[in-house]
Order: sequence, then structure tokens, then C-alpha cells
Amino acid sequence: MICTLLLLFSSFVQRLQALPGVDNVQTHTYKEILPDNIRKERKPYYDSARTIYTEYISFTIEQPIDHRNPEFGTFKQRIELQLTDLQKPVVLLTEGYHRPNKMRLLIDPIALHLHANTIAVEHRYFGHSKPEDKEFAYLDTYQAAADWHRVYTLLSSIFNTPWIATGTSKSGISTTLFAYYFPNDMKLYVPFMAPFCESRHDLRVGKYITQFAGTSTQRDTIRMAKQYALTQVPNMAKEICKRLKCKDLLTTDSTTVYANIRWLIFEHFFHQWSYIPVSSGWIKQVPVNQANAKQLVDYYIGKKNSKEMKKYKPIGPQYDLSTPIYPYYIQAMRELGHYIHDVNEFRYLGATDEDYTIDAQVSYDDRIQLQQQEMDNRVMMDIANHWIYNTSCRMIFVYGANDPWTGAGINPDIHNKNNNITYYLIDEGIHSPYLITYINQKQVEELLNEIDNIIR
Repeated sequence: MICTLLLLFSSFVQRLQALPGVDNVQTHTYKEILPDNIRKERKPYYDSARTIYTEYISFTIEQPIDHRNPEFGTFKQRIELQLTDLQKPVVLLTEGYHRPNKMRLLIDPIALHLHANTIAVEHRYFGHSKPEDKEFAYLDTYQAAADWHRVYTLLSSIFNTPWIATGTSKSGISTTLFAYYFPNDMKLYVPFMAPFCESRHDLRVGKYITQFAGTSTQRDTIRMAKQYALTQVPNMAKEICKRLKCKDLLTTDSTTVYANIRWLIFEHFFHQWSYIPVSSGWIKQVPVNQANAKQLVDYYIGKKNSKEMKKYKPIGPQYDLSTPIYPYYIQAMRELGHYIHDVNEFRYLGATDEDYTIDAQVSYDDRIQLQQQEMDNRVMMDIANHWIYNTSCRMIFVYGANDPWTGAGINPDIHNKNNNITYYLIDEGIHSPYLITYINQKQVEELLNEIDNIIR
């Protein structure tokens, strides 16, 4: 039996290597691709993956820099693949960012449920999949979708089974864009928590936190916590600069230091709503009043000498080409849009819209250039306002009831407008595809049953 499996795997690798443009094929062991630390909520998935997958492979595919003009040049796009059985379905992970430097176990709940072969495609211009173009000239929605289409076209000659595309957050946007440009490639597209922002500063996301996430009591608690923390910004600044030995900043640039602390307070709660289930009790730990500056800094940044405290920059993060997710900020400014916090009721405490925009996330030179250009979000708005109502693609959109990005999600009533689309709003759901963490397992069962009915 073992000899038969080895022969089958050897044959698969040979077929893979024979595909045009495939290069750098490497095989990996399960132990090699395990992460150093496994989060508690994900451990059942890792245990399951170990029993399902037999082989782990990384390789590159040569892609045109410009799919509309293939003669222009090429780059190598990084692919990771977990093999279980050539007769099983394939789950294609439409990554919105980079993959880790070393191959890591691919943990996707849909793939594990179906015992499907899993393929992850690193997004162009991220990680190891970068064209020699520092201007990001070919970083757009069509070119990325054409990359996934070519991966599917090549590998479907080996995997002649149903394919599903899926991804979460920006990767969920990627899944939808793939469906938009290439609606006939996949049997099913399943975007998780995919936002479709109306602008570079989409206030719907910020307002979702203040108006819809959690219960009214929980939202009131967060509102009071923000209010109190904002009154303590000068004292927090003194404590931060004392710890980081940068007291001179309060003399030379206190305005920027204060603005960054205010931004941090709003970002903290955006992060908590996005990634931490309310059931964990995190809202009960929020300092609402009477906390001193030391306690506030400990809570919002990190304790003295902690890793978080040491890497904190009082004048704000400085992003450039060396930042792994920097291409995202370029995409967000050009096409995808971004969120802005709802600061309206805190303006009297110094909060301003300008402190919390994506414009500050890009380098000065790129910012000046991009601000002179209008954002071209025609594709994103066509998807959200028109295409989604008429497409024949079979799609399942999943959003979390507590996830701020749900504020920029598709119309929840879409399933009454297009029978090909299903919409799930997960009770107390966060910005995560990990189904095992969802509080309402009946919703999970319904979701998985629907996928089974479509694929099997």
C-alpha cells in the first residue's frame, strides 16, 4: 500500500513538473510546515489536516506581468499545494496577501470538511511573487483574477474534479473578483467577510461598530471607554515617552504623538470587534474610568518592556516598500477602498477624520501621487450594486454579526434577489473563517450542508 502511494505521488509530481511554466517544485514533510505556535481554536483543524493530507508541495508558475499583453514579460508566482486524493474536490485559496516565507500548513475549514486538495496562490506583488515593477503598474483586480484563472487552467488538467474558490477579508474580495472576471472556472465561490468599500474612507465600517456590533449595552461600554481614554491622551503620551525615553517628542511634535494615541484607541476596538469573540469576556476587561495613565498604556499598547511596547512608534507607523503588506495600501488607495473610524461624537476631545485615514499608511511620495488621482472603484461598485444581482455564479457570502467589515458587505437581502447567491450572517461572528469558533453551530451545519449539496 505504501509503495503504491509513493508511486502515485511520484507520478503526480512528474505531471506537475511537466506543466508549462511550472518550476521550483519542492516537497515538504508535515513536521516542516507546522507553525511554531498553534492557536488553541485552530488546533482541531491541524489535527484533522494531519489525518487527511498525504503530501505537501510548493512550486512556482510563470505568469505574464500583463495578461492583456503576454509578450511584455513574466514573473514567478508562488503556489502551495496539499494533496489528499486526485478524485477529491479542489479548494483554491485566493490569497489577498503574501504567504509565509516558508511553506505552512494550509488550514481551510471547507477543504477539511470536504477532504479536498488545497491550493494557495500568493497574490501578485506580495511576498515572493513580485514582478520587477516598483510602480505597481500591473497591480489591479483584473490582472490578479487572470493569475488565478491561469493557475486553474493549468492544474485542472490534473485535477478533473469540482473546484471551489474561497478566501477571507481581502482574500474574500479576491474570491469575488475571480468570480466576476471568470464566472465559469469554479463550481462554487465562497467569500468570507469580504468588504466592498465605497471610497478610500468608507464610514459604513466605522458606523457598524458604533451602531450594530454587539448589544447596545456592549456598545455603550466601548463608547464610555473611548471617551475616557481620549480625555487621558496627554497623560498617556507622558507615560509612553517616559518608557521609550523620547520625552523630547512632547516638546517638538506633541500634536503627532497625541494624534497617534487617539488613532491607536480607535484601532484597538476595531481589532477587538474584528478578531476577539465577545464570549471571551474582553469587553468586561475594558478600562471605562478611573484607570491611570500607566494602566491605560498597559491596556492599549503593552506593558513596560513588552514586545508590543518596544516596537511602538509614538509618531505612528512608517510604511514603505519593505513592509510586507504595503501593496495592499496601494490597492486600497487605487481600487479597493478602506475604512474610516466613526469619530463624530468625540470631536470635542480632539478626534478628527484626518487622523484615521489610509492616506497616512503609504509613504509620502506615494501618498502625494495617489491623492492626485481619483480612486477607480468602478469594478468594486459594479459588483456590489449590479453584477451580484444578475450573475449566474453559484456563490455563498459569509459575514460576522460583530465584524466591523460587515458594514461594507453586500446587501443582506441578496438571496431574495438572486437565487444563485446565499448570504449568511453568523451570530456574534468575527472576521474569521474558522467555523469551529462560531457560537451558532446550526448555522455552520447549514452552511456545510449547502456546500455538500452543490459539490457532491
